[in-house]
Amino acid sequence: MLSAIVASAAEPAQLLPARTQMAFTLGIHIVLVPFGVAFVAMALFANYRGLRQGDEIALRLAERWSRVAAVLFAVGLVTFPTLVQALIVPILYFGFTTLEGHFITPSIMGRRLALNPLTVFLALIFWTWLWGPVGAFLAVPLLIVALVAINHLFPQEERVLPG
Repeated sequence: MLSAIVASAAEPAQLLPARTQMAFTLGIHIVLVPFGVAFVAMALFANYRGLRQGDEIALRLAERWSRVAAVLFAVGLVTFPTLVQALIVPILYFGFTTLEGHFITPSIMGRRLALNPLTVFLALIFWTWLWGPVGAFLAVPLLIVALVAINHLFPQEERVLPG
């Protein structure tokens, strides 16, 4: 059975539909997954803008998006028998992304680029305070640019051992 699948997949006539399906699903996921993850945050932002600036369109948009989020939450509740089971996946997702985004990635990037993790953390705090979420997004690249500029402006002399 497996050899028949491998043989049929190796035929050029079957390769194009398979690649087309893979490209289509990848394209759909690239668009829909970030939208789904940030959906509630976008609704909150639209609600904030509507209330703060009196924007009717933002309020209507937030209301509609909140309804969609409520329906999706209800589908999750129907899928799982208890509320605890329905909330396990969002809680784990939040925990893993927080762990990865705040601890794992900065330590890996810090080791790879020879950056002190404390320096990365202080840069994140400073740029987030100064520019908000955009500053948090740009903190590490700005830190890298600053360190490269400092290393080019003030090069360290390499010590040559005698012998």
